[in-house]
Amino acid sequence: MIKCNVTACGIISNSAVEKQSKDGKPFISFSITIPIAGSDGSGAELQVFVSAPGNKETAERYSTGRRVRMNGTLYIRRIDDRTYYNLRTDEGIEIVKSTEADSLTGSIDFKGKIKGEITERTNKNGHKFQTFSGVSQDKDGEKKGWVWVRFLSPTSIQQEFFKPEAYVEIKGELQFHIYQGNVNIECRTSSIEPWELTATQKE
Repeated sequence: MIKCNVTACGIISNSAVEKQSKDGKPFISFSITIPIAGSDGSGAELQVFVSAPGNKETAERYSTGRRVRMNGTLYIRRIDDRTYYNLRTDEGIEIVKSTEADSLTGSIDFKGKIKGEITERTNKNGHKFQTFSGVSQDKDGEKKGWVWVRFLSPTSIQQEFFKPEAYVEIKGELQFHIYQGNVNIECRTSSIEPWELTATQKE
């Protein structure tokens, strides 16, 4: 599972509509587009699906083309070779000026498995750090999907649990890296702990 606490700012790409939750409560749903520039000169657009408290009347405020900013919880999932960014907010959604910068920033909480080698590196000042990748699994009915994340640990971790194929919970700064138009999810870690799967998660 990948869960992030974020602040998002982007342009509404699909106007808000009222929907009903499973328990019959109304909420509004819409999508925003957030362009992200790559270091190689390429770029990509993240489409973020937003759900928030509201009804038909409040939905009318959030029409296509308006720029909005909000805080909330972002869930990142990958099903059928498509990555979904679903943001849930219980706070107010702010309509901002067109000059407000596009952004998606915050923290990430990753639960999954370390895949591949953990690489020891040294920066210009002789400080050691580590880079590695991890994968988190999601299920949608019978369908399974995997989201890859690249990690940078600013300190060298030598604990027994920290090794390839280990299940871990990692917290840190959410980052995105764009290369040749492809979006890579990255994290500068602040904590890495062992994670034990439940029986349901092992299925």
